[in-house]
Amino acid sequence: MKLNKNFVLRDIAGNKVILPWGSATVDLNGMLRVNSSGVLLWNALENGADIEDLVEALMSEYDVDRETAISDVTAFIEKLKKFGCIEE
Repeated sequence: MKLNKNFVLRDIAGNKVILPWGSATVDLNGMLRVNSSGVLLWNALENGADIEDLVEALMSEYDVDRETAISDVTAFIEKLKKFGCIEE
């Protein structure tokens, strides 16, 4: 699993958003707003993290148990897949 290079994380007016870039702008007209945990996960994915790495990152950064972290990571990955940000 890796990030689609045609999407970027940007700060727009104080909001962190994932935007299509390059050829992805033809297929998608919009953006995905992410919170601080989404930024953490996005940055980890940019560095080659796998699912377990993402779960560990959430547990290290926030006071959450493993089940909550797994649920949050799964939901985030599904959103990224729906938006086209993940290449498998």
